[in-house]
Amino acid sequence: MTMAYRFTAGRCLMALSGLFLLFAGLLLPSGLWAEEVRVRNAAELREALSRPAVEVITLANGHYGELSAPAGFGRPVTLRAERRHGAVFDAIKLEKVRGVGFRDIAVDGSLSIRGPSADVDIRGVQIRGTLYLRDIDRAVIHDNEVAGGKFGVILNSVRNFSLRHNTIRKASEDLLRITGDSAFGLVEYNIILDTVAVRPTHPDLIQFFGLEGSTPNNIIVRRNLLSDPDIKDHVTAQGIFVSDPRSAAGFRNILIEENLIRTRSTNTIY
Repeated sequence: MTMAYRFTAGRCLMALSGLFLLFAGLLLPSGLWAEEVRVRNAAELREALSRPAVEVITLANGHYGELSAPAGFGRPVTLRAERRHGAVFDAIKLEKVRGVGFRDIAVDGSLSIRGPSADVDIRGVQIRGTLYLRDIDRAVIHDNEVAGGKFGVILNSVRNFSLRHNTIRKASEDLLRITGDSAFGLVEYNIILDTVAVRPTHPDLIQFFGLEGSTPNNIIVRRNLLSDPDIKDHVTAQGIFVSDPRSAAGFRNILIEENLIRTRSTNTIY
């Protein structure tokens, strides 16, 4: 009787161990064992990025220089400021990233992410230059402030994207460009206003055009405020300008509705 009990208990223990290993194997890829750290300067940030288990990095107030990763990070990484816009970068230049996120940081220059990349999430970020995304699948761009660059936001061949509740202003050329193979996107509830262009440039508040054999398609532009008042010595911008397709089918499934557009250009929607 006692031996039978011990044998049964042993089998149960082995079964439970097997189940634990099974669940651990299932949960590990989802980030159960991912590490979160807090850093205070650029050196500590570099050290945290070098550790494969670190996926969430909280940035104390301070200056972090330029962040460059031409080969990506090798795993999902989220950088978030401890206080809104208290962690400041000179510029950010990334390529070949998957699962990169930025929360509430500030960038004194441009933020550029090139592909092939996927699952980019940018929220609450203050950018004093251009936000440039190219060759990316799945991008969330919400609640950001972009101002002061040559361009505002450029989405070049970005698919499955959401651009919502951003303020984009004070660029010397186009404020929002959607080009190339960009598709399946939503542009909604943004404030896009005030270019600072001078002749001979002729900026657009939102511009679509084809590039390298592809043309943007399946995009909704809805409930945005677009404005460019006539300011002395500046060139008034065109509103939403859709032109120059580069594929045989041309532009397809572009819905523009319920926007408020104020500009002195004759091309409010072209």
